[in-house]
Amino acid sequence: YNEIGSKTLQTEWLQRLDELRDFKRHTGHCSVPMKFPSNPGLARWVHTQRMRRRNGKMSAGRARQLEKLGFVFEGRSQWEQVPFSPLHRLPVSS
Repeated sequence: YNEIGSKTLQTEWLQRLDELRDFKRHTGHCSVPMKFPSNPGLARWVHTQRMRRRNGKMSAGRARQLEKLGFVFEGRSQWEQVPFSPLHRLPVSS
């Protein structure tokens, strides 16, 4: 990555982390469903974080930030099965 690309990726990662915090604040958990109409980008990001950790491509610092929030890395079946409810229709962060 070039310096600008790295800063852009870091900014995007932190933005998604903030969106995950908002999701947890509204739902009480970090189990974003795979099909999350209010924020499909967050659902993809959550899946990507699990895959990166599983494949050894996540920094320890990022893993700690997610764990501190209560993120479950090995919960794929759990987060896929979270029932869709009105709580999942959260406003999209701007």
